[in-house]
Amino acid sequence: GDGTIDTSVRTLVASATAGQAAIVVHGLLNISGTETLVQVVGAVVDLDVNGNIVSNKAGLTFPNIGDSIVPVAYTVVKNPAGSSTATFTFGTSNWNATSIVTSNAGDLAALPRRPLTAA
Repeated sequence: GDGTIDTSVRTLVASATAGQAAIVVHGLLNISGTETLVQVVGAVVDLDVNGNIVSNKAGLTFPNIGDSIVPVAYTVVKNPAGSSTATFTFGTSNWNATSIVTSNAGDLAALPRRPLTAA
C-alpha cells in the first residue's frame, strides 16, 4: 500500500530455459527516529533463454514506495536461464552469487507529490 513496505518474500528462480528479473529501489525510511536504508522489490518478470522479458510486455516495473520512503537509487537484478543459483531470495541471497546479474545502481530522487501544509 501507499507508504507501506511490502514485506512479502520475493525470489528469482532459474531453470535451463528460463529465468527471472526484478527492480529493487533503495531508499531512506525513518524508523523510530533513525533514517534507515531500505530496499523495496518490484514485480518479478520472466525471462526467456536469451534474457528477454516474456511475462510482462510493459517491461520491468518500479514498486510503489509511497510517500514515506525517499528513493535514492535502483538496481536491476537478473537470475538468467541456466543460472547455477536456482533460487535467489531478496534479503537472504548474496548480490554477487554465482550467475546473478546486477546492473549498476541508477541514482534517483523525488520530492513530495503533495503540497506542504505546515512550515
